[in-house]
Amino acid sequence: MAVLGADRVDDLVNTLPALGLKVSPYGNVVRAVKACAGNSALCPRPMGEALDLGMEIQEKYLGVEVPKDFKIAVAGCVKTIFRLINKS
Repeated sequence: MAVLGADRVDDLVNTLPALGLKVSPYGNVVRAVKACAGNSALCPRPMGEALDLGMEIQEKYLGVEVPKDFKIAVAGCVKTIFRLINKS
């Protein structure tokens, strides 16, 4: 486990975009989308391209201000819908 000193947190956050990563917003905003691996390349039971849809939704809405924090989950089959609903 690595420990990062408080004086280096800003350096880490500023490095993330170069790696294709970002810090997920918190508060009264649309939070990071939870999506299962429900697509034809990763799952034997997909009913749709859930992972791809989740990524599209997140790209469009992540960080948008709302009256209360807002969570979105996308599932590719009935089995995963149950798990995502229960984790809210």
